[in-house]
Amino acid sequence: MSCSASSEVSTWAATRRSGSCSNSFSRPIRTSEWSSTTRMSVGASDMRGWYRNPVERMASSTPRTGAASARKIRQSPIRQKRPDAPRLRRLPPTVLLRRLLLLLLASAASAALAQPPADSLRQPDAPSVWGTAAVGGTAVALGALETRRRSQDDRRLVGPFDVEVEWAYASGADKLGHIISTGAQAEGYATAYRLAGHSREAAATWGAATAFAWMLHYEVLDGLGRREVFDPSDLAANAVGAGLVAARARVPELEAVRLKISYWPSGDACDATCDYAGQTAWLAVAPSGLAPEADWLPPWLGVAVGYGVREGSVSAGGFDERHVTLALDLEPGGLGLSGPAWDAVLPFLRRIHLPAPGLRLTPRPRLVLAY
Repeated sequence: MSCSASSEVSTWAATRRSGSCSNSFSRPIRTSEWSSTTRMSVGASDMRGWYRNPVERMASSTPRTGAASARKIRQSPIRQKRPDAPRLRRLPPTVLLRRLLLLLLASAASAALAQPPADSLRQPDAPSVWGTAAVGGTAVALGALETRRRSQDDRRLVGPFDVEVEWAYASGADKLGHIISTGAQAEGYATAYRLAGHSREAAATWGAATAFAWMLHYEVLDGLGRREVFDPSDLAANAVGAGLVAARARVPELEAVRLKISYWPSGDACDATCDYAGQTAWLAVAPSGLAPEADWLPPWLGVAVGYGVREGSVSAGGFDERHVTLALDLEPGGLGLSGPAWDAVLPFLRRIHLPAPGLRLTPRPRLVLAY
């Protein structure tokens, strides 16, 4: 190889060792910038050596100042990991197991929904023992994962078991959250029990019992935690949420009454489960469900009363404002859609209040286009 090519390799090797970039390598070298003399001076043997063993070529063409420099060159391969290459984020084992369980549940639900019968929630002659065991086992596994998570984060289970009644915690928003979240879990378990072959009433009962048992385990962990306490009022709110699901399966008129929630992040450092300033709990009523003989009432339209706290946080000592809002509500069950997938997701959609026009009653009355 010519001296010019050797000097360029030497400059490149020095640049790699120093970690800086010179101006000559700040842009690609054009073909026209190479002289014909340089191209002709590179023989076939040099080219084979250039591609076959680039490390030895760098070592031979770079001035060696000592044995340490030679060792440094030999120990520095050309194929290095780029400094800007993205690093893989390792997830904790509990997060991986939780996601795996959710994936298995989704796969099982998809397989059940893909069965030939039009109504995938229609039970067979007898409930499936394996299906029932799978639903209960999933709840137990999720409880074990929650216990493991509590033993590793800053809320470690140090004991002793503390009990305290806090009815006014978060200005009542926490209790409404317990009712709605436990009800959502109960409906999720009820759907799973229906897929396992149970009747509508039995699935609702089993779903409510499973959700209440899981939340009881959660409250016991609170009592053993370093910063939480076991609150009997939380347990009572959980019982209300689960009981409404079981009662709705036996009292058809309750289908017209729903507890819903809406959420918009308030900017608090807490997540959606404890960001009370971003939550609003709703009591929604579908008039067509209460008066089925009135054909002029659209089945998809309802009214809802919402309650939420604003301007503050639990850590700051409380909230300055309490918002009570009267708004329109969309009832997904009255849209006239049908199908296995729709029947499976409908219970969860009925838990969400979509933004709609309304009237905010407190603290200052005003019309809102979407609340």
